[in-house]
Amino acid sequence: MSKEKTKQFNIRIAESLYDEIKKEADDQEITMTEYVISKLTDDSSDIDSSYTNQLKSELDRQIEAIQNKDKLIQELTRLVDQQQQLTLQSNKQVELLQLEMETAEKDSLKEKEAQKGFFSRWFSS
Repeated sequence: MSKEKTKQFNIRIAESLYDEIKKEADDQEITMTEYVISKLTDDSSDIDSSYTNQLKSELDRQIEAIQNKDKLIQELTRLVDQQQQLTLQSNKQVELLQLEMETAEKDSLKEKEAQKGFFSRWFSS
């Protein structure tokens, strides 16, 4: 197998950045060189883990908000249905009372007519 030629690459960085790279490399149990190369060649290198955690928590928050809205919509739908049923019952009761009133008025007129004498019915206007 042929080995690819390599070149040395030196850079100057702040000590704090050096310490951070060293810590990350140690956490992953690889050399600093391997860590830097993996970061340079990794497509997801610009996505920081804290950023992904922020995105995940934001998505979780939005999912919870949507679920709460769904529950609210279901409750409001139930309440509207209940209100419609109550309105229907109320309208039926009003119609029944109106019918009873009309029947009572007709009966009352018939009683008044029956109480009038024979001639008063003929000569009254």
